[in-house]
Amino acid sequence: MKPIDRPFTQTEEMAEYLMVSEGSDIRGRIFTLPEQSASVPSLYAHQAEALRRLEASDHSAILHLPTGSGKTRVAMEFIARTLKRAPKTRVLWVSYPTTLIRQAMARLVEYTDELPTSLRFGWIESGRRGRRNRDLFEACDV
Repeated sequence: MKPIDRPFTQTEEMAEYLMVSEGSDIRGRIFTLPEQSASVPSLYAHQAEALRRLEASDHSAILHLPTGSGKTRVAMEFIARTLKRAPKTRVLWVSYPTTLIRQAMARLVEYTDELPTSLRFGWIESGRRGRRNRDLFEACDV
C-alpha cells in the first residue's frame, strides 16, 4: 500500500473524493485524516445503548440493527473510543459491497475530531494478494 498523492485539509472534500473516485484510485492507498472536520451529531438512544453493550463486552460481538438505524455510526463511535483508550489498537473493517466500504471510509473521515491525530486508513484489495499484505497493520490504523 502506498500513500495517496493528494493532500486533504477538510473532511467534506476527502469524504466526497472517497465516494466518487474510481476504485482503482483509492484501493490500495493509504489515507491520513484531514486537519479539519465537521461536527458529529449525538447518538440516538438506541445507538447509545448498542454502544454501551459493545463496550461492556469482553469478547467478540455482532452489532445487529435494521437498515438505516446507524450501525456505521455506532461502529465509528466504538472505534474512536477504542483508539482513544488504546492508541496502538488496529481495526480491521470488513464489508461488502464496495459501496459500503466507501461509505465506511467517508464516515471515518467525518470522525476526524474524535480520532487520534494522523490516523492512517486504507482499502486493501480483496483476494489472495491483499490478504497476504503483511505490512497492512504497520501501514494503517484502520
